[in-house]
Amino acid sequence: MPPAGASRSNPTAPQESYAYGYPADPYYVVLPPAPQLHNRRRRRLKLIAYAATLVICLGLLLGGAFYFFWPSQPAIQVQHINFNNMNFQTIPNPGSDVPYMFMNTSMDMFLQIKNTDFFSVWYDSMNVGLGYRGQTIGVVESEGGRLAARDTVYVNSTLELDGIEISNDVLNLLEDIAYKKLPLDTVAEFNGGVRLLFAKFSLKKVVSCEVVVNPDNQTILSQDCGLVI
Repeated sequence: MPPAGASRSNPTAPQESYAYGYPADPYYVVLPPAPQLHNRRRRRLKLIAYAATLVICLGLLLGGAFYFFWPSQPAIQVQHINFNNMNFQTIPNPGSDVPYMFMNTSMDMFLQIKNTDFFSVWYDSMNVGLGYRGQTIGVVESEGGRLAARDTVYVNSTLELDGIEISNDVLNLLEDIAYKKLPLDTVAEFNGGVRLLFAKFSLKKVVSCEVVVNPDNQTILSQDCGLVI
């Protein structure tokens, strides 16, 4: 029961004012902004650019690794060539006015072999040959060995010729001896290989020299060396 003398009132809902049938104080609803397509496209282009940069960096890294670690041919240089005890013997040829010619000499070739790789190289042999006007008159084979990474070795090969017949250009040989200018060809051939992981790579290099020798005192008048292979 309400106390005596108290007035009794009923709560009333707030009244909204209307103007022309619409609320005078309209309600505002804030909506999230609609996603913009150009933002998505920009993010996609950034991802593509990052992926392309990563691929390029990996390609450069792999290319540099192949460049530094791929097996390369050893560098070979002819340091000097010496001839000793050079002489010639002639034997009459009954069927011709041109005699048989035989050559005796000893040749030393001093070679420098440099391994430019970052791993060891094994060489099976080092062959040294001597020729005259296209005819091979002697070959010597040196024993193989191991060439450490980034190392340099020196190899001395000695070729002994005793009574080797010169069958080609005998007339030119007689003329060369008379003028004391004997043209000779020397060849040094490197045969070896290297093992990289489970693969074996063969290595071969040939250096040729053209020398002109005075047969009387074995002095080298000129020498021109170049890489063949």
